[in-house]
Amino acid sequence: MNIETKPVVRVDRSLPDAMDEVDRQWLARAERESLFAEDGSFLVSVAGPGALDGWVSVRWPGSARMASALFHDEGSPEFVAMSADGRVLCAVTTEEYDFWIVVHVFR
Repeated sequence: MNIETKPVVRVDRSLPDAMDEVDRQWLARAERESLFAEDGSFLVSVAGPGALDGWVSVRWPGSARMASALFHDEGSPEFVAMSADGRVLCAVTTEEYDFWIVVHVFR
């Protein structure tokens, strides 16, 4: 993360359903900004031990729990998703007391 990065949503890590809320908020922002291609595909890059370098193309199954079940590093969600056309970025990261959802649209 860059020092100038500002989240579009912060979710308090101490909330009992924090990871579920991160999943809800990430999906809402990803859909709002048209992250998914017509077939549901997008690119993802994941942090942490054993993670692959670079981007992997995946397809949204509609029921995945990105932050809470799929992509996390030692219990903290850490991933960057990008639209297949490279126009939209929607990431989740952990910063001190909050989980951040960060969105950027490249124009």
